[in-house]
Amino acid sequence: MKKIKTVQWKEFFKIEEEEMVVFRIVPHATVLNNQSHKLWRSLHSLYTGYTQRISHEGFKFRYRIKERIWFDITLRSKDNGEKTIEFYLACPSRLSEYIKHQFQHEYKTKSSPGITLEQVTIPETAIRSNDTTVCDLKLSKHDIFSLDCDFTKQTSPISNILNCIHDVRGNDEAKISMCIEPYNRLKWNSTAEAVHDKFKKGKTQKRFRFSGRNSFLAVLSLLDGLFVWVNNILSDIIDIVDSMGSKEKRVIYHEKQREKRLYDDEKRKIILDGKLSSDTAKKAHAPVFKTHIRIASHSDNEVRRDMTLKSIATAFDQVSNNNELKPIELPPKEQKRSIKEMNSFKLTLYSKSDLDVNILSNYELGKLVQLPTADIQREYEYEINANKKVETEVPSVLATDKGLLIGHAEQKGETLPVSIPLTNLDESFKSYGFIGSPRMGKDTLMKNMIVEGCLKHNIGSVVIDQIMEDGERGLADGIRDALPPEKIVDIDLSDEDYFVPLDLSEIVKKLGDRRGSDRFANELIDFFDISDMGQSRAILRTFAKASKGSIYTLKLLLENEDIRLKRIKELELNGQLRLARDLNKWTTTYKDNMQIERDGQKALEGKSGAILYRLEEFLGTESTFNVFAQDPHPDIDFEQWMKDGKVIILRIPNRKLGILPSKTLAHWITLKVFMTKLLMNPNDSKTFIVFNEPHQYLTEGLKNLMQRILLEGSKWRLSAMFAFHHFKLLKFNLDEDLRAAGINMFLFANDNKKVYEDLLEQLKPTFDVELAMQTEAYHAICLTRFNGRRQNPFLMKALAPPSQRYPEYDNSFLTRRHSRQYGRHWKEIEKSVIAKEKAI
Repeated sequence: MKKIKTVQWKEFFKIEEEEMVVFRIVPHATVLNNQSHKLWRSLHSLYTGYTQRISHEGFKFRYRIKERIWFDITLRSKDNGEKTIEFYLACPSRLSEYIKHQFQHEYKTKSSPGITLEQVTIPETAIRSNDTTVCDLKLSKHDIFSLDCDFTKQTSPISNILNCIHDVRGNDEAKISMCIEPYNRLKWNSTAEAVHDKFKKGKTQKRFRFSGRNSFLAVLSLLDGLFVWVNNILSDIIDIVDSMGSKEKRVIYHEKQREKRLYDDEKRKIILDGKLSSDTAKKAHAPVFKTHIRIASHSDNEVRRDMTLKSIATAFDQVSNNNELKPIELPPKEQKRSIKEMNSFKLTLYSKSDLDVNILSNYELGKLVQLPTADIQREYEYEINANKKVETEVPSVLATDKGLLIGHAEQKGETLPVSIPLTNLDESFKSYGFIGSPRMGKDTLMKNMIVEGCLKHNIGSVVIDQIMEDGERGLADGIRDALPPEKIVDIDLSDEDYFVPLDLSEIVKKLGDRRGSDRFANELIDFFDISDMGQSRAILRTFAKASKGSIYTLKLLLENEDIRLKRIKELELNGQLRLARDLNKWTTTYKDNMQIERDGQKALEGKSGAILYRLEEFLGTESTFNVFAQDPHPDIDFEQWMKDGKVIILRIPNRKLGILPSKTLAHWITLKVFMTKLLMNPNDSKTFIVFNEPHQYLTEGLKNLMQRILLEGSKWRLSAMFAFHHFKLLKFNLDEDLRAAGINMFLFANDNKKVYEDLLEQLKPTFDVELAMQTEAYHAICLTRFNGRRQNPFLMKALAPPSQRYPEYDNSFLTRRHSRQYGRHWKEIEKSVIAKEKAI
């Protein structure tokens, strides 16, 4: 016979306890707690029966412990006053990847990961064992009765729990620890059904407080219940026998039974706060978990230690409903055992044998296992280690470096380039809005778009700068010194000595005398805003057509009859007889005896007052007079500059020129650029026109012109850039035009909450108002429309200023040189004007 082989018990049957993996949970600003119950419904799938956890190899049996998840919140303080709030997740290493994925998936939004899980060591989470008090939180009533599960209250109870950080002082610590284990759902359904049946019969099931920790008290409670039960039976028997004597006694017996039922029913209502909640009804059929909840408080000061413990326990009162969590004091020996379990994330046999453990549904756990939302993170910004960066999903059409590079965005830890696509120019040259408080990055992004466009894509720009801040901080100077000199045309219209002509005579010439003059007249009618003044409109049309695009000639024609007569002869020689006839209506006629029959000049002055008043805006100041009174300069060619992809800077500082001249020049420059683009083949050039803080020079006429650019500019490859602080600054309903035109917007940090409220529909689903207001400097929320649809909003960090990415030039000499190169000295202009009038 073969010898019998002996096997040691520890080899024959071995309990395998897996190593625990711990993650620090770093919440993001997008954290929401309204769907966390779905997370626990998913995690209930971890439940396995004991037969599934037993395996064997020959005569060797292995038993794997139950799957448990730990969720901890630690509140710590240091002697220097620094405080921290941290969140931890611990789970078996075998399941760590699955559980990590479930947490990340549930808190993930369309635009952000929601949370970051960082693996840490177990000792990092430990609370000190000396001078530490521990208590259990237990449901006060039977497990079938639910806590409050209102998920519209996303900060309850987490807000009150974290508020306890104010009780943690000096070198104190506090810890809330939850050990969560999936529970047999069939067993729970059977228990819940039985208890509900009793409840329907008017009997309220009491909580069975029997465990290794309170066995003596549990036995006394059981004996007390048995005594009450026997006493009630004997009392009923006596009442029944007594009622058999007479009809009167039977009536008394039935009345007693009725009062007893009413008493029991009232008692049941008192126990359940008046009604069974819908949460309790849901709990009967929900996945449930055995949950150990402990609170530990460490402090050298006993009073402070107990105060912190009570504050945290009281914070859980916010979830009281049909049931509530109550602190249960523990004897010193059990407190030490509990601290050891909390610090090692392993339950001892003593705790595993606790028959009074909480049974909580996935809905209840969703309320108890909460993370701080954006509001709470702001409240405890110095205590909570939160990821304040909003990581968003970057639309694929923009996540490229092949277009016009404007910035970078973070997506799942990866840095992606963000570029404006240039494959569909109809979309690329829609207008752009840059909205934000001062010094938040608006100018920097505009500079980068202009510089990148000029250097990499031959996109020209016209920059209207009425602020004209000096140095790199200024828009004009910053762009000028970021590009090579040959790419810059810098015209300072506030130069005291030299003035650059900006009339439209070269445009009229290119269109031809008849068509060009007619176009100039139409634009001038809009410019002067007299379209509803019939007679003035007719006069302006006639005289503007005769002026050939010159504002000063228009004024001379209106004020000087001799000049009109000379122009009439020129028109007749050119065959423009109708125009000559219309102009001739305002000449003086004589009788046979050479007496004046009709004074043409006097008649015209009576009818042209509105036109002359508006001409005063052009020619009433020295700055504007010298711009519009001189002849065109042969070297000024906006069309060629745009084709060459140059950046044309036009400085009109209102602090030097005054408000009215700045407004007039801004409007006229815009008109000149727009009309020039209309004469060109759209594909000959691509151009940005920049309106920096347009509210400072906006007029109703300019607003109407801007509206045309918004609607028509993209097909002519003219894209307007609007930079302003908030929509309410814009007059004449320009804000409505910008939004109606569907411009691409970059929202920088802004203290004006109304901006985000007005754009809330566009910000969804990525941002709400509070989250959008957390935008940091030089970061922008991008609201764009490409590929024929509105793209999801995302957060982008704008490129560093051009001076930090490209060689910097000292082009300050250009500002002075170009005024002389393209302008004339004011004395020369004076002489030419006088000479012209004398010649006439």
